[in-house]
Amino acid sequence: MMGGGYNAQSLGVNLTNGEAATSDQAVAVAKAYTKKLNQDVVVAEIHEFSNGYEVELKEGKTGAKAYEVMVYKNGGQIIAEMGPNIMWNTKYGHMNWGNTEAVTVSEEQAT
Repeated sequence: MMGGGYNAQSLGVNLTNGEAATSDQAVAVAKAYTKKLNQDVVVAEIHEFSNGYEVELKEGKTGAKAYEVMVYKNGGQIIAEMGPNIMWNTKYGHMNWGNTEAVTVSEEQAT
C-alpha cells in the first residue's frame, strides 16, 4: 500500500534551499519514496506545475502503470495523488487488503 507523507529530508534527499527546484530533484524524491516502501516501481513520466510535480510510476518488471504521486516544490513533500489513484487502485491503493492471489476472471468475463 502507498505510504503516508514523507518529505525529501526524511528520505535522505538534499534539496537546493529546501525546495525541489528541478525535475531531477523531484525524481530523486520519488525514487527514495518507492525504495522506502520497497516497491518495484520506476518513474514513467513527470509533469511540472507551479507548486509541484506529478510523477507517474510504473512497475519495473511489467511496465504496467502503478500510481501517481505529487512532489511539492516547497520542502519536497511527497504524497499519493488523491482520487481513484489512491482509493480504487487494488494493488497499491487503499483497496489492497493484502490480496496476493492471481486474478480469477479474464477482462472479457469482467465486462
